[in-house]
Amino acid sequence: MNSINALLNKLQWPGTTIACTGAAAVLAAGLAGAAFAQKGADKDLDKALTQAVQDQVSIRKLPPADERRVYVADERAFEAFTHHFAIDGNTGTYLGHVDAGLLPIPISSPDGSKLYIADTHYSDYSYGKRNDLIRVYDPRTLSETGKIDIPEGRFLAMAVTSYTQLSPDGRYLFFYQFVPNNGVGIVDLKAGKYLNTLDTPQCYYAFPATNRRVVTHCRDASLLQVTFDENGKQVKKTTTEPFHDPVKEPTYDDVAFDPQSGKLFFISLWGKVYPVDIAGDKPKPGKSWDLLTAEERKAGYLPGGWTVSAYAPKTKLLYVLMDQRAKWTQNSESNYVWVYDTTTGKKVNEINLAHEARSLYVDQGSPAYLYALSSHHQNLTIYDAKTGAVKGFIDQLGHEPVLVVGAVTK
Repeated sequence: MNSINALLNKLQWPGTTIACTGAAAVLAAGLAGAAFAQKGADKDLDKALTQAVQDQVSIRKLPPADERRVYVADERAFEAFTHHFAIDGNTGTYLGHVDAGLLPIPISSPDGSKLYIADTHYSDYSYGKRNDLIRVYDPRTLSETGKIDIPEGRFLAMAVTSYTQLSPDGRYLFFYQFVPNNGVGIVDLKAGKYLNTLDTPQCYYAFPATNRRVVTHCRDASLLQVTFDENGKQVKKTTTEPFHDPVKEPTYDDVAFDPQSGKLFFISLWGKVYPVDIAGDKPKPGKSWDLLTAEERKAGYLPGGWTVSAYAPKTKLLYVLMDQRAKWTQNSESNYVWVYDTTTGKKVNEINLAHEARSLYVDQGSPAYLYALSSHHQNLTIYDAKTGAVKGFIDQLGHEPVLVVGAVTK
């Protein structure tokens, strides 16, 4: 790559700023000035300015995705054209990005070898015929390697991970459908085709379990489990009793979930935790606990954000965004992360964030890293999950990033 291409390539990456008074303008002005100052230099100037179109285009291959590869989804507040940024958590650097359509949701295969994006686009930008599909990408080149058509009806709302999940073995992808009725769509990733949509009236989200089962959270706070066969057809359907009061203790949409262990942690807007285990033959709600002491509650602390919590299965720790906030400001950003031992329900640590955050993710590296994403400031701060020490920072991540998902999840 020649010097002009190298400079332009660098200026296109997040973490830099392109301005008319910056290096690009200085370079262009300098070249133009040289042309006026030296007679006969027109040919040299033309060669320098047109070199870019003469270069051979190549795609840089990234290292294989590891436990610290994460993807940041920029939903751009319901715009029809969006981005997904690939970030190396080891170094806190930007690796590249993938273009997507309206309100997409990314999810990685458990081993990090593939990136899937549940996507929606239209034939004429934001008009025309709608098309819903699952896009498949190579994490080493960020190039699309395939796509799977699904019925139009994927739930189009500000993205949460609970709307798109993979089975623990990585065989099936589940997407939450809202139109024409509540349902969970099943895609066989091995066969590369859509199978069926399970009917789940008045029940939401998709939490996959082993042995071809998927669990949903229903309007009355019960849990509906549907078992399906290899063709995606319903075999059995069971429902639990409600495990919380959906009016007095409404829960956040994005739920801390580990498909490998089957652990779910519903966080209520008012600071209660409702654990559920879906690893067995049927969902088993556990004993709830309070995130707050009486003193903390009196001081005005409450959970808040978008992806308000993250679960680390290796340490069995739950990380929750917290701050002093007024009632009904639950989606605003937080300045603290409180850490809880899920085996006891006790708080074991507090992390004062260097930058306020709206969404959390914890990787499975050793030691684990905590990723705190700010939608308002479009930045991602990386912390040591145990000590809270800052390990990295990257800004200018699009317009309104809302999700951080990991590449390696087992």
